[in-house]
Amino acid sequence: MGEGTRIKLADPCVGKPEEDAVLRVLRSGRLVAGPRVEEFEDRLASFAGRTHAVAVSSGTAALMAAMESMDVGPGSVVVVPAFTFPAPAIVAAFLGAEVRVCDVDPATFNISPDTLSPVLDNDVSLVVAIDQFGVPSPAIHIEDMLRERGIPVLVDAACSLGSTLEARCCGSFGKAATFSFHPRKVITTGEGGAVLTDDDNIAARVRRFRNIGMEDGGFLSLGLNLRPSEIGAAIGLCQLDRIEDIVERRRALARRYRALGLDLQGSPDNTELNHQTLAATLRAGADRDALIRALAHEGVEAQVASYCLGSLPRLAKKLNIDDTRTPVAKRLHNLGIALPMHEDLKDADVDYTVGLVHDWLKRENPVK
Repeated sequence: MGEGTRIKLADPCVGKPEEDAVLRVLRSGRLVAGPRVEEFEDRLASFAGRTHAVAVSSGTAALMAAMESMDVGPGSVVVVPAFTFPAPAIVAAFLGAEVRVCDVDPATFNISPDTLSPVLDNDVSLVVAIDQFGVPSPAIHIEDMLRERGIPVLVDAACSLGSTLEARCCGSFGKAATFSFHPRKVITTGEGGAVLTDDDNIAARVRRFRNIGMEDGGFLSLGLNLRPSEIGAAIGLCQLDRIEDIVERRRALARRYRALGLDLQGSPDNTELNHQTLAATLRAGADRDALIRALAHEGVEAQVASYCLGSLPRLAKKLNIDDTRTPVAKRLHNLGIALPMHEDLKDADVDYTVGLVHDWLKRENPVK
């Protein structure tokens, strides 16, 4: 955030309850993987309607632990939507799998049965369905599509805690799902993540993997130190206490943005969104990066919405990805913009931001 920024892109809402909770942890002398973590896991599992929630040190750690527990490794083929933060693809490749990308729906920015079909061969081991910016992916339909083939679905629900699809909480879909609690997410633990599942074996493997392969005092398998902190869990518990209020404020802000005429990310029917990110797309030919600079000049923080994996040269070369096969993801990569969205945002801030965007679009007249 620059010195002149007065309207932040994101701003985690923490206060006296979080401060008091952290102080209690510091005084307890137990800072890692203790009772606060266990309580946080129980609350997450209950909230999402799953049997198990296993907390880890980050959202990327959650993806790593989940994929490892689902036997992703050399010889595996993992399908990932092309429009995403690169973490799911990087984790799959790090574990030794081949990464195959599919395009996304132009309205929801998510994977769909139609975009998945062209890359779905018999060699696919796992499909990652991402709830982009908190909009639920059609995981139910993708699971139905893959059931006869025996291909599991991992839902990257990093952004979607508090969203629902057909009255079910995000995080409840897929063989397993992952959450992130990075400060830009709807609730935060400072940094952290979790794997949610109804599968006892997956949960046990994730717990062992996060603890360097240890279980019952012995080293039973390979693993990493991905343990969560008690401090982060204490913060997360306070945030969970307020999640309904946090999400409701975000929904009100999103309604205001939409009423002011921006071309925003869409969502399927029967969904309620948490609006983790306020993502808009510009008209073809617009210089999105110039708009971000113009907003910054006026004190408003914005950034690119997300990335097309095939449009990141070094990563695309490493993973052998061609962005010409994912035109929607490529367009969103070039024209997508994330605008301020957090619960402390004022209505007047939304009006000011959208006014700047409309003024810039009129002034630049970017249609070619």
